[in-house]
Amino acid sequence: IVESDPFRGVEGALSEFDAEFSTSLFWDKTDRPQNTIPPVVGNVIFPNTLLQDQGVFQAEISKRSATGSQFAVRNQTSYDAGNSLGSFRALPSAWTTEFEMEMLHPLMRGSGALVNRIPVVLARINTDVSLADFEINVRNFVSEIENAYWDLACAYRNVETSQEARDSALETWRRAQALKVETGGSQEVAQAAGQYFEFRATLERSLRDVLQVEGRLRFLLGITHTDGRMLRPIDDLETARVEFDWHEIHCEALVRSPEIRRVKWGVKSRELELIAARNQVWPDVNLVALYGLLGSGVPRRRFQCLRRTVFGRLSGTSARR
Repeated sequence: IVESDPFRGVEGALSEFDAEFSTSLFWDKTDRPQNTIPPVVGNVIFPNTLLQDQGVFQAEISKRSATGSQFAVRNQTSYDAGNSLGSFRALPSAWTTEFEMEMLHPLMRGSGALVNRIPVVLARINTDVSLADFEINVRNFVSEIENAYWDLACAYRNVETSQEARDSALETWRRAQALKVETGGSQEVAQAAGQYFEFRATLERSLRDVLQVEGRLRFLLGITHTDGRMLRPIDDLETARVEFDWHEIHCEALVRSPEIRRVKWGVKSRELELIAARNQVWPDVNLVALYGLLGSGVPRRRFQCLRRTVFGRLSGTSARR
């Protein structure tokens, strides 16, 4: 659907160079009184009532080339029957057919393969930009999933750390209570109890963070929140030292970054639009070549009632243009 879009698609732009076939058929029938003198028997020059049937059939095949030239082959056949010429008409009906071959080549505006191919190149650039946007969205989506996964692993690590700290604070509180029985001091017990409740609050906040991060990961993966399970990463966090080569990463980013490619295509698109705009300033000067064959005559059946001289005068007329 995108490729065949008549405004932005590549196939839609290439369709401007496809061969086109057009045909038409018109028929006109006339029955109209006229302000003329009543006819004399045997010598009707201007009839009182105009009776006329006219038909025109046209068929054409045209094609546009990449250089801007337009080629066309057409046929037009006209039929005329009636009393429009009165007694000056030898037969009541006649036909005329015409075959033409035409070539039109622009000399200034619209001339050249570069100018005529600009719409196709722009459509291709728009498609590449759409693919780059899709690549960016996919990359960001995968990156969000990966970040959410490791955020969940860190959240579980924080829960484990907070749980160990809470258990350690609880053990310290119990020892302080046991020491209070022996020494009778209460300050150490209160301090140990405060640390215990503080670490307990930290653990509860860590559990809340786990639920939030897990919900975000479920949303990215399209997993429902009401399946009664908890997502937990199975990979352990690595603590190895990683060193990156800045020059290698820089060169790879210039080649693979879809944002940079998108900007380059935008610059190329503006350059082509500038070329097309400058070409439209030029005057419209065309070279036209036309060759045609013209023939006319009357139906074959009516030739039998005419004299030989009339037959030769009407049926053999032809012209070249």
